[in-house]
Amino acid sequence: MYLCGHPGTGKTSSLNHVLSMMRADVKSEPLLFNAMTYPDVKSFTLVLYEQLHQQFFGEPAKRKLKRTDDDEDIAYAIERLLVRITQTQKKTGKVMPHRVIVIDEVDCFSHYEKPLTLLVKHILKPTTGPTRTCIIGIANSVDLPFRKKHSGIAMRDT
Repeated sequence: MYLCGHPGTGKTSSLNHVLSMMRADVKSEPLLFNAMTYPDVKSFTLVLYEQLHQQFFGEPAKRKLKRTDDDEDIAYAIERLLVRITQTQKKTGKVMPHRVIVIDEVDCFSHYEKPLTLLVKHILKPTTGPTRTCIIGIANSVDLPFRKKHSGIAMRDT
């Protein structure tokens, strides 16, 4: 989901209200990130991997991802972790609701199109199994999806 609008229009406040209702109803805790706190997408994905592992398994990951790892390998490692979490939940009979990853100020990552696209692709359309995960991006840039000339949306609108 992509929430966009000019600063001060209530995007984050509205989402926080929905997330608070979700926490109460389905007892799920979303992971909240602000893209402005990360210098690039790779830094974000390394933290995302650690927090996903910590949130579900209650301990740091034994296999550490490194900045020197390829973007595709990091995105694939996150996909495998999400699939492993889903499979573990099924085995224990404790099927949790979908995981929610919220990235506020996601337009800060607009200069890192390839690694962000890889990450989203591996989370939303995994090749190794279902991840039961959704991503919500919040941005001030109303036109972010239309900026790339090769984008299917931009081509259709042209």
